[in-house]
Amino acid sequence: MTYEEALQYFAHIEMMGSHLGLDRMAELLRRLGNPQASLRFVHVAGTNGKGSTAALLDACLRQAGYRVGLYTSPHLVRYNERFQIQGEPISNEALTAATERVKAAADTMEDAPTQFELLTCVAFCCFQAAGCDIVVLEVGLGGRFDATNAIDAPEAAVIASISLDHTAILGDTLDKIAFEKAGIVKPGGRLVLYPWQAEGIVEQLRGICEERGAELILPDTRYQVLEESLAGTVFQAGEETLRTPFLGEHQVRNAITARTALEVLRRRGWRIPDGAIREGFAKAFLPARMEVLATAPLCLLDGG
Repeated sequence: MTYEEALQYFAHIEMMGSHLGLDRMAELLRRLGNPQASLRFVHVAGTNGKGSTAALLDACLRQAGYRVGLYTSPHLVRYNERFQIQGEPISNEALTAATERVKAAADTMEDAPTQFELLTCVAFCCFQAAGCDIVVLEVGLGGRFDATNAIDAPEAAVIASISLDHTAILGDTLDKIAFEKAGIVKPGGRLVLYPWQAEGIVEQLRGICEERGAELILPDTRYQVLEESLAGTVFQAGEETLRTPFLGEHQVRNAITARTALEVLRRRGWRIPDGAIREGFAKAFLPARMEVLATAPLCLLDGG
């Protein structure tokens, strides 16, 4: 298989549509030897902010010296962008090799996997082959039946801001959508929840965590924005003063949520110095999210 053939394969599968559910994913992973079982994860869901939160976590963990995989969707220009290792998209050769491996397993299945299921398996294969210490795994859609939810309990689950999205699939109320997002909460696991939610959402997820014997961790909502400019935002949370290149107060809240998730990882034995968090926050990058391309004249790029 060539790189061009791999791209043609994904384009063909995309025309076949998508179908929620984890049975196909579980079967495909079994045929691949369960590559995800050798990996450790931070699983990130939410309507808004999950991309920023994932980028911050990835940057901080890399600054702490870990070999980090980052899986996000969709891509802007190339499929390779979805699979990053140490902050860089994987090579054409790595994508081709993983796609060939996944296609060989998928071709033997009666119930054909969807494009996103195939891509998620490609991610697991790539991260396994690269020997990643930890993977920041962004949910594609919802959570409960998303292909990424085929993993066992992660080191931490994170749910960012929840609002109405994909209502035809996830439900037409916040309660229904929150329930779907909460599908990433595993029995005995740990959930870091963005606390600035619509009324009733925190209590709903608290109840779900109690039912599943999972720990709910809510970030401290107290913070102060110290400086805002096109270069980013400086804020104080507790005793820390942190800078993020992302613009807007909502990004401060995403950063505080990511900071709390890093504290949960510390409790799990991950060595993440304060300096790594400061550097990671300052160096995090997320393309096409109010990205400043030029200042004279001012030119912003935003995926919205």
